[in-house]
Amino acid sequence: MLAAFGTSSLFLALYLVHKASRGFENTTFHAEGAAKLAYLALLASHVALALTVPPLAIALVVLGSRDRRAAHRRLAR
Repeated sequence: MLAAFGTSSLFLALYLVHKASRGFENTTFHAEGAAKLAYLALLASHVALALTVPPLAIALVVLGSRDRRAAHRRLAR
């Protein structure tokens, strides 16, 4: 689990460095109608989930390393 956490943290750090090196440029999605609506719905759900993962992962690592198994299991569900 710690290896997975470390790997995902490294990915996040490298992704942020990549985006920063390109000036956080926007990529335009060239579609209209249902395709654009579906894309925006997927993008919104992806962003919302991506924002929740780091705090939850850190909390789970802390709870696990402190051997607070009941709280770890409750949050991990």
